[in-house]
Amino acid sequence: MPQTNQRSQTFEWMSTRAPGTPAGAAAFAGQFERFARERARLLFNLNFPVETAIGRIDAALRWELDTTVWPRQAPAFLAEVPRWVREVYAQLTPGKA
Repeated sequence: MPQTNQRSQTFEWMSTRAPGTPAGAAAFAGQFERFARERARLLFNLNFPVETAIGRIDAALRWELDTTVWPRQAPAFLAEVPRWVREVYAQLTPGKA
C-alpha cells in the first residue's frame, strides 16, 4: 500500500493566520524603528540630505512590507518614518541638540 504524505495533526504554529498580540505588534514596530534610526545615522554620515534619507528609508521599509505579496494593510508605524529620521538628523547635527 503506498504511503501518503498527509499529516494527521495540525499545530497552531503551522498556521499563517495565527492571531497577533499587542506585545508582538510593539516588538514588530520597534524592530523597524531601530532599522530606520540606524539607517538614518548611516545616511547622515554619508552626507545625504534629510529628505533623500526619508525617501530611501521609507522605500526600504515598504519593500520589506510589500503589500502586493503580503496581503495586509501597510502598518501605521510607516507614517512615523519622517519623524524618526528628522529626530536622528537633529541629534547628529552640530549645534542643534
